[in-house]
Amino acid sequence: MKGRKEIIINDNTAIAITNYYFTDTNTSEDVKVEFTYGYFIDDNGYLLINVHHSSFPYNPGH
Repeated sequence: MKGRKEIIINDNTAIAITNYYFTDTNTSEDVKVEFTYGYFIDDNGYLLINVHHSSFPYNPGH
């Protein structure tokens, strides 16, 4: 993955923040999408996702 990557770990939780790049099939240009995943370890030791969010970056012109 290109771009900024960040993982924040706190006790039994973690947050991953980075970007996806998709190719626009009409223009063949890369389109950037930001995403966040939240994780936690449950009582059985399994790593689970507790939040996911993806969006286009903020653009004040729209």
